[in-house]
Amino acid sequence: MNAQRQELLSIAEQAAMWLRLMSSANDRQAEFWAWLTASPAHIRELLLAIKLDEELGLIDPDSLIDVKALALQAQAAVVTVNPSAQIAPTEPARRPATTRRSAIAAVAAMTLFAAWGGWHFLQSRDTYATQVGEQHFVELADGSTLFLNTQSKVTVRFDELSRDIYMDHGQALFQVHHDSQRPFRVHAAQAVIQAVGTQFDVRVDAGTANVAVVEGIVQVFSDQSNGAKNAGADALPPPTRVSAGGGATIDPHGKIEPAARIDAEAVTAWRQQRLVFLDTPLAHIAAEFNRYNRTPQLIVDPALADKPLNGVFNARNPDSLIRFLAEDPAVICEQRGDVIFIRGRTQAAASR
Repeated sequence: MNAQRQELLSIAEQAAMWLRLMSSANDRQAEFWAWLTASPAHIRELLLAIKLDEELGLIDPDSLIDVKALALQAQAAVVTVNPSAQIAPTEPARRPATTRRSAIAAVAAMTLFAAWGGWHFLQSRDTYATQVGEQHFVELADGSTLFLNTQSKVTVRFDELSRDIYMDHGQALFQVHHDSQRPFRVHAAQAVIQAVGTQFDVRVDAGTANVAVVEGIVQVFSDQSNGAKNAGADALPPPTRVSAGGGATIDPHGKIEPAARIDAEAVTAWRQQRLVFLDTPLAHIAAEFNRYNRTPQLIVDPALADKPLNGVFNARNPDSLIRFLAEDPAVICEQRGDVIFIRGRTQAAASR
C-alpha cells in the first residue's frame, strides 16, 4: 500500500472515530473542529462516513440485531483460538436511529457552513448547473475551485489517477490546485484543456470553446475521442501551449486557433456580473444580456445585428444598454410586454 493510500485510510479511520464521538454527548468539540478544518480531505471522509452509517442503518432499521451479543460471541471465539489475545472493550449500545441521525445531520450541516461559510459549498454529487442569472462558486475535493457562470453545466469526475471536468455548455473560471500525480483536464466541445497550478476561463457556445489563461500555462489539444476526425478534421493540429495573457479558440471540428492577447480583468469581469464589450456586434451583446435575464428579452433587428459597440454594463440591468442605445440617433428601442425590440429608425418607421 503506497503512502497516499495509507494516508487516506488513516483519515477515514479518524472520520469514523469522530462520527461516533460526535453522535453522543462529549467535551471534545473544540478538538473535533480543529481536526475537521485542517484539510478538505477530512470533510470529505467525514461525509463518506456519514453516508456509510446511513446505509448500514438500512440493514437493521428496527435494531433487531443484538450487536453487543454478536461482539461478545466474536470475542469469545478470539479467546478460544488465542487465549493470550486482548479483548477490546465493547462499543456502547446503539442509540436510537432517529436520535443518532439527527446528531449526524447537525454535524454535517455545521461542518459545511462552519468550515468555509455558506458561499462555498461541497456536495457529494458531481454535476453542477446554473439557471438564467445564477452563478455558483464550487470548492472541489482536491482544493481546486471553479466559478460557474450563468446558464452553465459541468460534470466532475475525480479519481486517484486523474481529475476530469466535462463542460456541457456555458462558462467557468478554474483555479487549479497543483497535483503532479493527477492531471487536471477540462473537456469542452472538441477540446481538452490541461493545466497544473493555474487559473483559466473556458466558455462553450454553439460547439465552439474559447480559452483564456489568467495565470500560469495550459495545454490545449483536440479531443479526437469526441469524434473530431469524423467531423472532417483529417489533419488535426498539434497541442497548443497557452500562457498567461493568451487564449485559444477551438472550432466544432477540433481545430485550434491561438487568440490575440487577452485582458484578464475584462475576461473575468463576469464574476462581478459586469459585461465588457469591445467592438462587439449588437446581436451578441443582446444575447449576453438574455443569458442573465429572463425579462425583458432583447430582440435585435437583423439590419443592426453586426453594429459594433463598446461599453461596460451591469449584466442584471438591461436598461443600462437601452439607455446607452437611446443616445444613438440611428437606433430606436420599443418595448412590447416583456420583449424589447431594437431596430434602426428607418426600419421602425417603415413597419408602422
